[in-house]
Amino acid sequence: MYQTTASDSTNGNSSATLYTQSTHLSFKLAQTDTWTNLLQKFNLQESRSISITQLTSSNDYQLALRCTDGLRIFQFLPQQNTWKQILYEEDFCDNNGFDKACYPVQFWKIPSLNKEILISRVQRGFYFADYDISQQKLHGLAQDTLFPDSSRWYDERNQLQWGSFYGSNTPLGLFTRHIEQGVRFYILNPNGFQDKQRPIWKDEKTNKSLSSLLSPTVNDDHFEFADIRSNGTTNIIRQNDQGLSIYGFQMTIEGFVFTELIKTNLCNKDSGWRPGRDKLWFVRLTKSQFSNLVLLQFDGLRVYQYVEEEKRFDCLNHDTSMAERFGWNKEHSDSLLFDDINGGGLMQMIYTGPRGLTICSFNPDTRNWENNLNPDQINLQNKYAIPFMCIPSNR
Repeated sequence: MYQTTASDSTNGNSSATLYTQSTHLSFKLAQTDTWTNLLQKFNLQESRSISITQLTSSNDYQLALRCTDGLRIFQFLPQQNTWKQILYEEDFCDNNGFDKACYPVQFWKIPSLNKEILISRVQRGFYFADYDISQQKLHGLAQDTLFPDSSRWYDERNQLQWGSFYGSNTPLGLFTRHIEQGVRFYILNPNGFQDKQRPIWKDEKTNKSLSSLLSPTVNDDHFEFADIRSNGTTNIIRQNDQGLSIYGFQMTIEGFVFTELIKTNLCNKDSGWRPGRDKLWFVRLTKSQFSNLVLLQFDGLRVYQYVEEEKRFDCLNHDTSMAERFGWNKEHSDSLLFDDINGGGLMQMIYTGPRGLTICSFNPDTRNWENNLNPDQINLQNKYAIPFMCIPSNR
């Protein structure tokens, strides 16, 4: 585990306004033993999955590790500079099948509870549980039977994705795609987890109208999910041979209506888009109302900004240094992630490329990437470390 420290260097006339000054971020990489101490103290092997969660109504965050022998939750105690294990659940071990991609263990924020709960798919459907602080164990909330293995929901071609599709303060929604049934939407019971009530309800109104927007068979389509307006609402991005379509729910006097918000021929077949190889992200690189679209293809990385008045994407930058002809390969692409490292509201790009570990920020004034961490200044032992997750220091 490594810690980044940020410093700002500002160039420009001191009488200039804040908006016209040029501020350059600079990160330093310092190795910390926090992660090593955790692995050694609890004799843990490499975890299968890692996530940051908030299982209590306080502002504390926890580290969740799904390991070979089960699920472990840790709380960091800054005063003692050590980890405290607050939960161990053996049921979520590899021997029970939780090493398979079709049985993910996830944590999702429930607005009505002001905390996150565990949602996991099991053989019979979805299992819901919250963390009991007094008992330091999981308390089962409900068991759903709509998505069992008997309906082939284990098939990797099928898709189940939770998200705040209906708004940040409404119950979670569930996007499903089945190779035989097509796309459907569901929503968590608005009344909460009540006895003798299904935890998941079908969104019948939306499902009946989907045929006008989505073809009955969308097996060749690829779906991504992102908050394109940074308002806490999850949007659905569909990519196919025709390009990209972005959908979302809009509130009307008749209730929620599933709507196509944006359509573009970017990422279409004629552009040379390679499904499974090329990548796209919606991330916040500028202060625009819409998140920026970032595309990584064989000829480099492009940054786009959506112009709502003209209903088009404007290309802000094309970085050809990340083109395959300059040595960029799939391993480099798989290492690329975006996160707001310094808590400034905009994201940085982190990746390990041909030159090593790199952190960049996008400058909207010059429309160029700026290096925040120079890989040439990292020692050889850490230079080609692969980033997989950023944990804000305030968590």
